Amino acid sequence: MRSGRYSFLWFLVPLFCALVLLQGCAPTVTWVRDDPDVVSCDPDRLLQWQDFTPKVQRERRAAETAVRFHLADRERPRIVAQFDPTLSWVRADFLQDWNPFTKRYSQQLLRHEQLHFSISCLLAREANVALLTGGDPHAMLLLLNAVATRLNIQYDFETSHGLNRQKQTEWERAIQARLAAGPLGRVGVKTLQAE
Repeated sequence: MRSGRYSFLWFLVPLFCALVLLQGCAPTVTWVRDDPDVVSCDPDRLLQWQDFTPKVQRERRAAETAVRFHLADRERPRIVAQFDPTLSWVRADFLQDWNPFTKRYSQQLLRHEQLHFSISCLLAREANVALLTGGDPHAMLLLLNAVATRLNIQYDFETSHGLNRQKQTEWERAIQARLAAGPLGRVGVKTLQAE
């Protein structure tokens, strides 16, 4: 019983290893689309500033990305990471094209916010693979919320909210490599648990 309840945690170990091992410079942020039969991300594309609500008041932070996890498809339960535009915002001054500083920083900031969404999508994809082997979807959803919150806090801390370019690039490369590799639990993919 105990191993069944926590067996889906195995997908986090390679993610953290990838975050530590992968370093370098990511030339651009790319998107890896979901399998059309099992969509885990909504939207299944890169985010744009048009997806965010402009915020006029000056805040210390420049943007916020909100993602909600929810269960979809009652017959074959799956989890979807859904970008929430009503709670996601960007300071309006970072949308001004005439200011070269804010325009350049705006692009860096969008890359940082994109990775928050990408982290959630990666976790949802891995959770969906774990759900294929059985397990309680509601328990998975609770665990997923906790893991995503913790990982996003770690991401912000290590990258200084995207200001530490080296760490930001390391995170981008690690997350993008995991997304491109596909789900860890996919048939034929060797996992730590299978060794």
